[in-house]
Amino acid sequence: MGPNAKLQSHQTFFYTNSVPQVEKLNSGLWSKLESYVISEVNDLDNRRIAVFTGPMLREDDPQYLMDADFRIPLYFFKIVVFPYNGALYSTGFVMSQKQKIAELGLISPVREAYEKAAISPAAPFSDYKHREVFQVNLDLIEDYTGLTFSWDSVQRVPIAQGEHKLRRIAENQERPSKARMEKAEFGRLQVNEYDLTRPFSFYVKCFDKPSLFAGKMHALLFRKWQNRVKGRDWYDLEWYIRKGIPLDLHHFKLRAKDTGHWDKDAMTAEDVLGLLKEKFKTVNFESVKEDVLPFIKDDTALNIWGEQYFNGLIEKMKFQ
Repeated sequence: MGPNAKLQSHQTFFYTNSVPQVEKLNSGLWSKLESYVISEVNDLDNRRIAVFTGPMLREDDPQYLMDADFRIPLYFFKIVVFPYNGALYSTGFVMSQKQKIAELGLISPVREAYEKAAISPAAPFSDYKHREVFQVNLDLIEDYTGLTFSWDSVQRVPIAQGEHKLRRIAENQERPSKARMEKAEFGRLQVNEYDLTRPFSFYVKCFDKPSLFAGKMHALLFRKWQNRVKGRDWYDLEWYIRKGIPLDLHHFKLRAKDTGHWDKDAMTAEDVLGLLKEKFKTVNFESVKEDVLPFIKDDTALNIWGEQYFNGLIEKMKFQ
């Protein structure tokens, strides 16, 4: 994180620097790709890389059905620039949420996306598990978005991606889930609308706090980061409980069913507490604290963090 961690965090978490990404992608293959990129750093010269990540925005992105003024991107890219054998290389990855956002009733059915053929076999960064589907040539990303990722001293890793690459990404990645949040149920979730005036006047629709707590609970319990943990999830858990904000049980159940982590029609407060207690037994709390440290002023507040503390804390949880 380095000495500028707090500044970098503030620069990252601006509303204008956010984009809608479905949970199943964010905590699934996208999260695994991020873990893979981090793991590759250990094998590279100087163990340093530059990563560019963003949505592949186009003017014809589908409209959000609940508010036609908003459009939702279908694809996301990640470009990695890395040193290898004394030279600099770049490679790209693309993942899709096209079918999933249509399943959730957020957009109308989507026409076939723009596609492009490409070039030849790969070299560095060639052992990514899903390379044949998701690793792409940078010109595909540039042609789709209108952005440019060219540097005189950086060689591009060529990928044999063939024709209809973006269609293959969507079809291979986003098969319909057995349990999904239907549009009718999604519409029952509590959303508030706010009129904001900075940096200009605009309306924004947000989940209420119990719904946000449900989303955070889902991330804490089911985030697929292998051996890594996101300590900020645990900081947020403590914050919601200390503020007396109840967990929206219905919202949490829908999220858990949508991602295949819950297969029953009903869910009780005792079920959630049981899931949390099992999580407490397996998590590495030292790793949790290490992730939170760059973001807090007084690290002594973390001294009591552990299984015993969190078991006591969740006894104060409220539900609705």
